Amino acid sequence: MKYYLDENQSPVVARMLRTAGFDAVSSHEIGMNGREDYEQLRYAALERRCLITRDYGDFDEAAAQLLADGVEHDGILLLPRPVSPNDFHAIESSLNDFEEWYPDGFPPGFVGYLLLRHA
Repeated sequence: MKYYLDENQSPVVARMLRTAGFDAVSSHEIGMNGREDYEQLRYAALERRCLITRDYGDFDEAAAQLLADGVEHDGILLLPRPVSPNDFHAIESSLNDFEEWYPDGFPPGFVGYLLLRHA
């Protein structure tokens, strides 16, 4: 699976995920910071990437608008708010779990929480 981390994630997370073998890119790296939720999700959908975010804001509305526009997204994974964004190893471990559970990718329109385990 491919991942897109929005601006509320440190760009270090994307670099760490790539080092661990994931196909991940950050909004910081591609100049998407400051864009509306709809634009973030549309970018992820057009690039066939699952969006990872801590922003629970308007992504439900953004997903509905995207669907109305005839575009399916490849998933939204929400990070639980109490988890530190610097907990890179827990994020990596959770993505490994999702990739085991969904070896063919998420079903269209999938929304879930990253279930972070701590050592």
